[in-house]
Amino acid sequence: MITPTVFNRVFYLKCGSRRGASFALDVENRQYLITATHILRELAKGIVVELFHGGKWKPLDTAVVGYGPPQVDVAVLACKFRITHPEFPLVPLSGGLTVGQEAFCLGFPYGERGGGQALSQQFPDPFVKRVTVSHVSSLSSAVGCVYLDGQPNPGFSGGPVIWREENPGKGGTEEGRMADMNVGAVVSTFHYEQEPVYVGSDQLYLSAQHNPDLIVSYDIKHALDLINLNPAGFPLGD
Repeated sequence: MITPTVFNRVFYLKCGSRRGASFALDVENRQYLITATHILRELAKGIVVELFHGGKWKPLDTAVVGYGPPQVDVAVLACKFRITHPEFPLVPLSGGLTVGQEAFCLGFPYGERGGGQALSQQFPDPFVKRVTVSHVSSLSSAVGCVYLDGQPNPGFSGGPVIWREENPGKGGTEEGRMADMNVGAVVSTFHYEQEPVYVGSDQLYLSAQHNPDLIVSYDIKHALDLINLNPAGFPLGD
């Protein structure tokens, strides 16, 4: 079950023609907004970032904390205000993610948005997609990539990959199953393969895009690296 903690940290974001998800992360008593770099490509043209709030798009005054290297689709922003209350903790942790483990992606597929605006202070609730961790790159890899087995949809890019680490001290109890929610990665994209098209046994000079149900995400450590290089998030105070 995804808790209100997570729902209150995921936001619908756009920059020009590109839309996707983003999420707030608190590090060393400062708050940051994490998303995918490709959603922010039009920032270079002077286009502003906007968040969907109160039923409409509103400009968001942000500063770029950092972009991941070209092979890492992760970006970190700093807002000029606290976007969510720190009482909703979300732990950035990828250590412990294992192949075959259940995880969840949160986003806004095809621009669809959930209700619950009173709970989320007029921010729309994201949709939740259940996935399975299919592959995790080795700890020694310069690019931390997490492949997820699940049907991809546009609108999840930039959103968090959530997983739960059971409390070993509580065993199989309900309290153990409801341990803290962790964000292990940032959703990036999905790949298509070109499949030939046939009529009967005759292959046509056509192809169709086919997705092998793999979603690409990048380890949250890349966002933390950017934050450590430029700890310019909004200060939350003591």
